[in-house]
Amino acid sequence: MSSEQDDRASILDALRVGCALKEIIEFLKLPITTVYRMEQEFNEFNGNATPLKKTQDWFRSKKRTPKFLHELQERINAKPCPRRST
Repeated sequence: MSSEQDDRASILDALRVGCALKEIIEFLKLPITTVYRMEQEFNEFNGNATPLKKTQDWFRSKKRTPKFLHELQERINAKPCPRRST
């Protein structure tokens, strides 16, 4: 695991045990914002937060609206790629 993942796991373990945020900051010597961000994530997921960061699925996040598809088709029609001969 990377150092960042180790820090996240340590913070989550301390939060699960019930340590105060000030104790975590002083003991682990981590930035205040990191500890508070992890505490917020921990509370959002009712104590089920994972030490791994979420990654964005770029394929599914791209919105294929009718407008986007229409503009894409216009670009393709305006400058078609040369066909390969087999």
